[in-house]
Order: sequence, then structure tokens, then C-alpha cells
Amino acid sequence: MKETENIKYQIIGIDLLDSSITAPPPIIPSAAMSQFELNVQHHIALNQNLIFVNCRVAILNQTKEITYGSLSSSCTFEFPDLKSFFDGKKVNLPAEVVLSINAIAVSTTRGMLFSLFRGTYLHQAIMPVIDLNTLSLKTT
Repeated sequence: MKETENIKYQIIGIDLLDSSITAPPPIIPSAAMSQFELNVQHHIALNQNLIFVNCRVAILNQTKEITYGSLSSSCTFEFPDLKSFFDGKKVNLPAEVVLSINAIAVSTTRGMLFSLFRGTYLHQAIMPVIDLNTLSLKTT
């Protein structure tokens, strides 16, 4: 397997997939009263040497019963040597590389959230910095 420093990749696309915002509630929530739900998924196009990192963020009330707004984005990364990490069943990139592309995608999504909700009642609901090492991993 290649050393992490020698793995070449670049971001080649940023797409807004979906967004929504609900009408302001009777009592406008403060940023401290908002909860964030984050989902990160990878989709791989092996023949094109691409990995799509899709992020979905929902801004919820404290009890997570009401969704105030949400945004889904996709960051596309090109890996010229992606096929060399394919073992016949799945792509096995080093954990540091996966963490790096996830961090880039989540940070990009944070900026998109801020831009999208600027001038609305969600303007101050800024997604906090997240230690991606603490997220639970589900494989399908």
C-alpha cells in the first residue's frame, strides 16, 4: 500500500444537492438552542477515479423534534490512482486520507450552510467544529 504522503487527490467539484428552511417559529431559537445532525456518505465511481463525499446537515431544536433547516452537499474528489486501492470488493484508502476528505467536505458544507442561511433566523446557527474521529462509522 502507498504511503499517505504519496497519495495524490484533488477536489474537482462542489455541489449543493438540496436545502430547506422552515418558516420562523413563534419564538426564534438562539444559536445555543440549536442541535446539528450530520451524516457523511461516500459514493465511489471507480472507473472514473472519483469519490463523492456527500454531507447532510440538519439544524434541529434541542429535543430534535423540529427541523429548522437542512442542507445536502457533495464534494467530488479525483484520485488518479484510486484503482490501486481496490481489493476486488472495496476501496481501502488509509484512514488519514478518508479523514482528510471528510474534513474538507464537512468544512465546505459548513460554509455553504452559513451562506445559505445568511439573513434568515438561522444566521447565527453556525455548525460547530467537529472532531471527525468521534463520529460513528456505518458501512453498507
